[in-house]
Amino acid sequence: MNFLQTIERKFNKRYYRLLAKKQKSDYIQKNYIAKDKLILFFVPNDFNFISGGILSICTIFDSIKKFEKLHKSDVFASFLPHFKEKFAKYHRFKNDLVIFNFEEIKNLYPTLDTLEIHIPEIFIKDLVNTIGQKSAFNEWLKNCKNIKINILNQNDFYMPDAKYVEDLKQLTASITMTVAHEKYATLDKRNQYNIPLHLFSPWLSPTPYAYSHYSEKENIIVLSPDEIEKKIYPTELTREDIVTKLKTELPLYKLITIRDMKYDTYKSLIGKAKFAITFGEGLDGYFIEPLFSGSISFAVKNPIFFNYQFEDARTVFPSYDALMEGIIDTIKKLDNEKEYDNLNNDLIQRAKSIYSLERLESNIENYYLGNIDFK
Repeated sequence: MNFLQTIERKFNKRYYRLLAKKQKSDYIQKNYIAKDKLILFFVPNDFNFISGGILSICTIFDSIKKFEKLHKSDVFASFLPHFKEKFAKYHRFKNDLVIFNFEEIKNLYPTLDTLEIHIPEIFIKDLVNTIGQKSAFNEWLKNCKNIKINILNQNDFYMPDAKYVEDLKQLTASITMTVAHEKYATLDKRNQYNIPLHLFSPWLSPTPYAYSHYSEKENIIVLSPDEIEKKIYPTELTREDIVTKLKTELPLYKLITIRDMKYDTYKSLIGKAKFAITFGEGLDGYFIEPLFSGSISFAVKNPIFFNYQFEDARTVFPSYDALMEGIIDTIKKLDNEKEYDNLNNDLIQRAKSIYSLERLESNIENYYLGNIDFK
C-alpha cells in the first residue's frame, strides 16, 4: 500500500465513523423517549449482502415503531454484543434502520423496567453460548426487571434444535417465536418448541416497486446467486447445468446473476427483465419481487415455504429435473403480451394473498394486543 492509498484509507475510516456518529445522534434525538422500556433488535452485520431476511427485519422494525401507543417502548437496533462496527446503516438499499453497537445501547439504557429482544433464528446459538459467562451483556440483563425474547424465525431451515430454545429460558421464561411463512405457522411448530408462536406475514421492500408490462420489458432473465441446496432438493443437476441450457437454447436473452448489486439497482433490473429464476428457497425475494415488478418468476417447490396458493402455479416446478425439462418451452410460450401479462397478474394475485404490508402490520398489532396465533 503506497502513501496515497494509506491517506485515502484513513480518510474513509474517519468519514464513515463521523457519518455513523451523525446517524446515531439523529436517531437518538427522535427516538429516545421512553427511557425505561426498550425493544431491541439484534441484526446481522453483513453490509455487503442483501437477503430477504434482512429486508424483512427492516420492515418489521419500522412497523413495530408504528405501534408505540401499544407497546410504549423505544425501538432500537444493535449488533450482537461481541460485534463492533464502524457503519450504522445497511448501505445497499434505502432503509430507516440505524444500528448501534451494543456498548452504546448499554450506555443509553443502563437500567430498564422492560426489555424485549427480537433476535433472528441464526443468532440463537450465539446467544445461548453466552449464558453463564461473565460478560457485559449478562451483567446488563441483571439490570433489566422484565425480559422478553422473541425469536424471528425468518427461515425455518436455519431454526436450531428445540434444546437451544429451552436453554434460552435460563434468561427469561417469557419467550415467543414469530414466523415469516404460513407453512410453518402451525400448532405442531408451536408444540415442537414449546413456546407461543405467531405469524408475522412476509413483506420485503422498504420502498415501492416500479411495475412494467410486457411491452416495456427487455430480453433479460435474472438469476439468484444461490447454488441448489441438495438437502432440500434431491437432484444430480447443478445450477450451472440449468444456466448452460438457458444460454444455449435462448440465445436472444441476456442472463444476469444478482450479485454485488445495490438494492435500487436490482429493483431497476427486475423492472426491465422478462423472467426471473430463483435457485434458493423458492418462495423468496428473487421469486416474489420480480412478480411485483411485472416480471414472471420460476422456482422449484420448496416443501418448507411454498403455500397452497402456488400449488398449481405454472412456473413453480415440482423438481429441478422437471424445471430443466420444461422451462425453455414455457418461456417461449409466454413470450407474447397476452399470455405474459395474464400470467403475471395471476401470480401477483397469489403472492398478494401472502405478501402484504397491511397484513404484517395487523399481525404486529395483534401480537402487542396479546392475540397470539398459538399461545
